[in-house]
Amino acid sequence: MKKKIIIIISSLILLTQPIKADEINLDPRLKELTEKFNYIIECINREFKETKEFHVNQWEKGKKQNMRNIKVVQQKLTGFFSDLPINHKDKK
Repeated sequence: MKKKIIIIISSLILLTQPIKADEINLDPRLKELTEKFNYIIECINREFKETKEFHVNQWEKGKKQNMRNIKVVQQKLTGFFSDLPINHKDKK
């Protein structure tokens, strides 16, 4: 999705560039349009970066919580099985 958006925006910018190749005499509206496109690309990149960081943080929190749950269950099971009577016939 990100690549498609970037390709569309960059193709629009490239298609508008041949109109006036001299950057010094660019139409002010074209400059504004280019600036807006650049701002949009920056916003999209920033959102993707924030989303990626959020996913990494959530993954780490979930992993830690899962490990805590596993430890609690192991302790409960250990305590449960230690309370069971031992059958001496099974030991031999």
